[in-house]
Amino acid sequence: MNEPLTFAVIGDSAASGVGDSNAAGTHFGWGYHLAQAFAEPLVYINASRPGAQSKEVLHEQLPKILVHQPELVAVIVGGNDLLRNGFSPEIFEENLNETLAEIERMGATSMLLELHDPTEIVPMPRLVARVCRRRVHAVNRVTRKMAKRYGSVLLQTRSLDGIYQREKWHVDRMHPSKIGHQFIAQNFAHLL
Repeated sequence: MNEPLTFAVIGDSAASGVGDSNAAGTHFGWGYHLAQAFAEPLVYINASRPGAQSKEVLHEQLPKILVHQPELVAVIVGGNDLLRNGFSPEIFEENLNETLAEIERMGATSMLLELHDPTEIVPMPRLVARVCRRRVHAVNRVTRKMAKRYGSVLLQTRSLDGIYQREKWHVDRMHPSKIGHQFIAQNFAHLL
């Protein structure tokens, strides 16, 4: 009998499934839905946490999943980094680079997700929107650069047809809804 594939998710609220929960408050999210799409035996681990930044992903979440020697690791991070005062694209890049280097050393395949443009669905004052767009672009530039460097499976969220349809977004307009998480899972499944 074949050993099951191990799929791990690390990152922030978008990785942990905020926007897709049941009445008991259990979050599912796109990682859960993607895990359901595998025909092979699968071990699914989600060590992500709402509010996590790239430093936590590197130093706290990554060690938790490495002990399980996953073959596939999704690293979904950047949104909380860019929301903080003192956001540094360089520090974000260092943290993401170290995370992906460790995943590569283990021999696993990494998965990355570009951030959507929140200004498309959340009304903001012009100055706030400009700063938000600039920071999102910075995170996405780093994400694309690291995907190329490490051969990561990259989901280019903004290029997905219908990504900004209202039903794909949670009431907070910052996280995918259940339909949105399923949509992301379907698109990752297609890439894989």
